[in-house]
Amino acid sequence: SVASREDGSISSREVHPLEEYLTPSIQIGDESRAEAEAILHDAGMRGRYAVIAPASASGAVKDWPPEHYRRLVEMILREFDCPVAVTGGPAQWDTAERIASGLPGVVNLAGKTSMDSFAGLLAGAELFVGGDSGGAHAAAALGIPSVVIFGITNPTRTRPTGARVVCVGDGENRDVKLSTPEAREAAK
Repeated sequence: SVASREDGSISSREVHPLEEYLTPSIQIGDESRAEAEAILHDAGMRGRYAVIAPASASGAVKDWPPEHYRRLVEMILREFDCPVAVTGGPAQWDTAERIASGLPGVVNLAGKTSMDSFAGLLAGAELFVGGDSGGAHAAAALGIPSVVIFGITNPTRTRPTGARVVCVGDGENRDVKLSTPEAREAAK
């Protein structure tokens, strides 16, 4: 279920009893996983990692600002000591680069994955963070701990479902504040 907070934002940490039956589940094939491993290897990433998907197909009007993602990536590096892969399509390369540039342990993979290799990348991730997008729904269906940031879309209508999904935002404002405790809780 979705719970309101004092600041008007929401959290979906509690799971409705029927959600177990309504939560999608997907399986990722070995070929997709191998493609993702090759992309990560080429980028110099080894071991565990987080995936950040900062852009939606709907465009910047739905997206959390890149500078917010950058601060969140810095927190993930500091708090979890976990490398980060910033993803997106070729059109999102500049946004991903604004987030990743100059941060050790962070790679810009925007434009370097196909749908199959992106699915393989998600399947191996320790954490997913992104906006209201297909990637968020795929991460939830894979059971990946996920933080989904909602700006102008209504999370009560379009949020991914799952016990390991935390949704933040009120559906009215792109300037969602994401605290360290929320991110830490989602990463558990």
